[in-house]
Amino acid sequence: MANSREMKAAVVRKTKLACLAAYSDGAMRCADCGYANVDALVIDHVLHDGPEHRRRVGGGYAIYYDLKRRNFPPGFRVLCMNCNWLREVARRTAEGRSRKKHET
Repeated sequence: MANSREMKAAVVRKTKLACLAAYSDGAMRCADCGYANVDALVIDHVLHDGPEHRRRVGGGYAIYYDLKRRNFPPGFRVLCMNCNWLREVARRTAEGRSRKKHET
């Protein structure tokens, strides 16, 4: 019999998979590069409002629960972690920000 930690992990994974399926039209692939390992896929906030969303619902898997509870609203897509990070770097570069807090 599964312990409570294993049961919670199974519910989290099921919820994440439901979100990935909903936001990729069932393909469960990165919208940019097509990568398909679900362990490396994440939900991307198309309007770059991820920090506000995380503050509102909590970080981590709370986002998946929120999206499912709201019946998968628009404004999100599936990216692999690499493409998601590259998108963030491009956004920061466009804003004139770098990863480093102090320039020398």
